[in-house]
Amino acid sequence: MGMFDRVWVSCPSCGRGIEFQSKSGPCTLSDYSTGDIPPKIAADIIGDIERCENCKTAVKIEGQVVLTPVKVR
Repeated sequence: MGMFDRVWVSCPSCGRGIEFQSKSGPCTLSDYSTGDIPPKIAADIIGDIERCENCKTAVKIEGQVVLTPVKVR
């Protein structure tokens, strides 16, 4: 099983944390928020979609410099 790093974003619907995974960084199971994410990891998760476990909203990561979680229709 491979290692990865996690980026936690707030669900735009309910505010709960949603986990996005990246294998572009050091892959040491490090946890990041959108405010402290290394650029290489941020670039890797742009366009990724995960579903909030709490409210089931599909959330996509958009942005270039600042990551923005948005609802997917």
